[in-house]
Amino acid sequence: MKKTTSYVLPIILTISSLTTLTDASRIKEYDSKINTNINNLDKLANLFPKTVEEVNNLTSALEEQAYQEIDTIKQTKHATFNNTIGMIDIILNKIQVLYALTDSLVNIHPDAAIRDAALASGITIKNLKVDLLADVELYHVVQGYVDNNFNGETLSSEKQLRIQELLKSFKRLGLHLPTENLEQVKTAQKEVSAIEKEFEVNINNDNSTITATEEELQGVKPEFLKTLTKENDTYIIPAIYSAALPILRECTVEQTRKKVHLALNNRTYPVNEEILVKLLKKRHELALLLGFENFASFDLDQTSAKNITNVENFILPIAEKCFQKSKQEFAALKKDLPEAISLLEDGTFKPWDYSYVYNQYIKKNFSIDSAKIAEYFPMQKVLDGVFKIYQDFLGLTFKQVQPTWSWHEDVLLIEIYKKDTTQLLGYLFLDLYPRDNKYSHAAVAPIIGSYNMDGTNCTSLTLLMTNFPKPTQDSPSLLKYSDVVTFFHEFGHAMHHTLSRTTLAHHSGIENSACDFVETPSQMFEQWMSEPDMLKLVSCHYQTGEALPQEVIDNMIELKKAHSGAGILRQCSLGLLALHLMSHTELSYDPAALEKSLHDKYFSSFIKHE
Repeated sequence: MKKTTSYVLPIILTISSLTTLTDASRIKEYDSKINTNINNLDKLANLFPKTVEEVNNLTSALEEQAYQEIDTIKQTKHATFNNTIGMIDIILNKIQVLYALTDSLVNIHPDAAIRDAALASGITIKNLKVDLLADVELYHVVQGYVDNNFNGETLSSEKQLRIQELLKSFKRLGLHLPTENLEQVKTAQKEVSAIEKEFEVNINNDNSTITATEEELQGVKPEFLKTLTKENDTYIIPAIYSAALPILRECTVEQTRKKVHLALNNRTYPVNEEILVKLLKKRHELALLLGFENFASFDLDQTSAKNITNVENFILPIAEKCFQKSKQEFAALKKDLPEAISLLEDGTFKPWDYSYVYNQYIKKNFSIDSAKIAEYFPMQKVLDGVFKIYQDFLGLTFKQVQPTWSWHEDVLLIEIYKKDTTQLLGYLFLDLYPRDNKYSHAAVAPIIGSYNMDGTNCTSLTLLMTNFPKPTQDSPSLLKYSDVVTFFHEFGHAMHHTLSRTTLAHHSGIENSACDFVETPSQMFEQWMSEPDMLKLVSCHYQTGEALPQEVIDNMIELKKAHSGAGILRQCSLGLLALHLMSHTELSYDPAALEKSLHDKYFSSFIKHE
């Protein structure tokens, strides 16, 4: 026995040493990817995990390093800002960067295996953040530093703000509660994250399609049909907005419009309805554990709005004014119905007829043909024009470069420089066209913000995702005017993220901006797409090079004034839907019934509910 023990022990020690070295090597590799200034194309390419194994290795390395560094903070004998809150800021930023990378891969990567690995990684990282911060010892270290008046340090306003935010985040994780309740909060937080991600991924992975023959697509422009996949004599129409809207607006065949409308609005149903109800109940459970009346109150507590009353006092008066304006707008539509369109017995539109009626109305009364106007917004011209506007206004230079690596051949990469200098401020990936299993709307994913790293501001990284019409053999990608507005809006988010300059990583970019403030810069920028001079910069006919006619621009601006009520009313209704879903009201756990009640209040005299 002794001989055996003396023989085995060195082997165990050797294996242990090798494991430690492997772990240390993996952590070092992770740190070199994530916690460094990404200031050249090779570093940028190296940042993204490219295999399932790499996703898993980076995730495990993050876990190991984060726990080690948190333990170091808890063992600190003399707390300073840098070795406590500053170190927490760095750790949380590493967590956020890897989460942003994996979340982006879930939304955009063509390979299902990598998407699945990234999804699992994201859930692990979310849980890791909960476990790291819901630590009573760590909380006492930070609170002790504050109670001791920062141990004599004089802190900037930004650092003092970060301390306030951190203490609030501790409370929102339940660190003021007894141990038993704290564990319940941690479990609920993790369950909420997992359910949220399940809901999102189901939408991304929904590849529902509608089939239609050319005869069933009468009225739809041939240029659009060329963007669709065709099998024999049948077109395959994906149930996403960029494919559905042209049909809803232009197709003269009611049954086709109905089929497309139902497919678009029933994606992931009934699975996601069940998941949504489960999520709402779990969120309410979490809110109660933390001492809030409902999840809406818990969520709003960290926003500019602060509480439900303020939100309702803001939305309801706007909704009422828009309701009155919508009456006028729908009355005008009803007086001028297209051929073959009739109202229901109660004088309302069928839901799949409204977009078609509206499109025909603006053609006739404002000389606006959305499909024809799209010919003046080829993708490259829009890009060049948007670049010029933002470059001139913000003092920047944009340079399109060939990425060393990207997840798809359509992806563009933009380097952003301070004007007339070689100072690289940020990288911007543009993933503009739809494909299977990709995020199906328009959004910006902030990956790395620009903060003070070793005395200089690091280079930011942003991903902008859209689903604009693909180019065809006969024409480039042609954007609807609404697409142009959307792109300009999302580009505003990208600029907000790129140009933010802070000392601390937590405050950099847009990731941690109050969610009801973060839209403000983009909403302001978006208004420029109603200015004639700006519209001329982003437009020219894709064949002739002719500028968008002034008369058309004037009509577009007039239309925005004349028919803005229904669109804003819909946004108010959606805001109230989200608010009431999370307010633990009688209808909160019956989303369909709640949505119908809001429809009945604001739209029942205009459009029939399905």
